[in-house]
Amino acid sequence: MNNFNTNQNSDVAIDKLAAQNQLYGDAKNRLGLYLVLSIPVMILLNIIVKPLLINDTFRLGWNFDLTDSIAFYALLLTMFELVYLKPQISKLKQKAAKIQEDFDCTVYELEWNDILCDSKPCESEIKNSSDKYTKKGKSRAVFANWYTPDVEQIDQVKAILVCQKENLGWDVSQRTKFICFISSISIVVFLLSLIVAFFLDFTLQSFILSAIIPSLPAISFSITNYFENKEAIASKEKLKEATEKVENIRNPTIKYARNIQNLIYLNRVNNSLIFDWFYNYLRDSNQSGISYASKQLIQRLF
Repeated sequence: MNNFNTNQNSDVAIDKLAAQNQLYGDAKNRLGLYLVLSIPVMILLNIIVKPLLINDTFRLGWNFDLTDSIAFYALLLTMFELVYLKPQISKLKQKAAKIQEDFDCTVYELEWNDILCDSKPCESEIKNSSDKYTKKGKSRAVFANWYTPDVEQIDQVKAILVCQKENLGWDVSQRTKFICFISSISIVVFLLSLIVAFFLDFTLQSFILSAIIPSLPAISFSITNYFENKEAIASKEKLKEATEKVENIRNPTIKYARNIQNLIYLNRVNNSLIFDWFYNYLRDSNQSGISYASKQLIQRLF
């Protein structure tokens, strides 16, 4: 009924998936480094090193307070995130989202929207990013059958809507769980810093310098991530509802599918990142459920 399986498993399509994965990976690595400096390093300095030095636990004669230095370090990290990190990550996400859109258009045989997406991604950039992915020894086999192979049984437009629904369902599930995870980590960091402030010298000044400011990078990231993901989830839920109408629309049009795809692209550009290790941890449980739902939907449409 359609050429989706041939299209999605072609070398050109796999290159695009590898390239977008690499670009998203580059963005996640930058974000990951920032979070390591913001959370584990901050915990080490504020909760372990500072008390040891204040009390001269090892009797080395190094009796001094790191509070001001840690506060300055936290403020530098926050400024680094706002001035440098966010713009860099935004550029990488936009490149990756555009390549992902190109992949979808290739699979769906859908016309490229140059008004929304501007020009198509450069083929040499796709190749370079794909090669970078391959040189790291990562398997390209994970990109085979990106969408449920059963979609080949139905006509083009309905198949597009099924693939879009599959895409959105997977993303919503992950983001809901990621919000809980990040929020929990930030609360733990703040509580640990608060405990240190309480035991050392619980005054308003120590509360600000030993609890609030050291937690600022983690809290800033957590708040931003929370609202970005909440917005993304709400938007994707609406889009998912639109794709679910495929069962009720007798003859959905290519324009209808294109409009949904436009919004999916915008979501990808603006969505906050989810780390690969979190994605892989949930992959099997989430994927099996979503693939099963897609197969059942296809059977009803066939």
